[in-house]
Amino acid sequence: MIIDLKALRQRGKTTAQFEFSYCPPSRLISMPGGNFIGDAKIVVNVEVYDDKAYVDGDITYGFSAACARCLTPVSVTRSIAFDELFLSERAMRSDDECYTYSRDRLDLTTMVDELILIDIPYAVYCKEDCKGLCPDCGKNLNDGPCGCKN
Repeated sequence: MIIDLKALRQRGKTTAQFEFSYCPPSRLISMPGGNFIGDAKIVVNVEVYDDKAYVDGDITYGFSAACARCLTPVSVTRSIAFDELFLSERAMRSDDECYTYSRDRLDLTTMVDELILIDIPYAVYCKEDCKGLCPDCGKNLNDGPCGCKN
């Protein structure tokens, strides 16, 4: 996911839109049995200036994991809106809190990974009122009572 700012400037453009497909690394999901479903779709708008670039857009991704209460498989689709500043390495100061780029090339990979990592919930549920599993026999209580004495 690299955007060549020099090529944009050479074509006389200061703004552009890009679309990328990206397979996020599985290490971003900390839930047991969690996996990404297909590729993430990234739509990016870029505004290019001398030593900085503004990047905004949306990331849409899906993942599957087990329900935190009953262990039923759950598929989730999420969307993240972002608006970030990238500074060239030569313009970066030690107190700046933004992404950097060098050689007029924006690499969006770190930003996308960080945004997905922050967005992924700690747990997912098959439904909001999931009853979970019986602690004695392990029956899924969403399917009805188990008959254990509680």
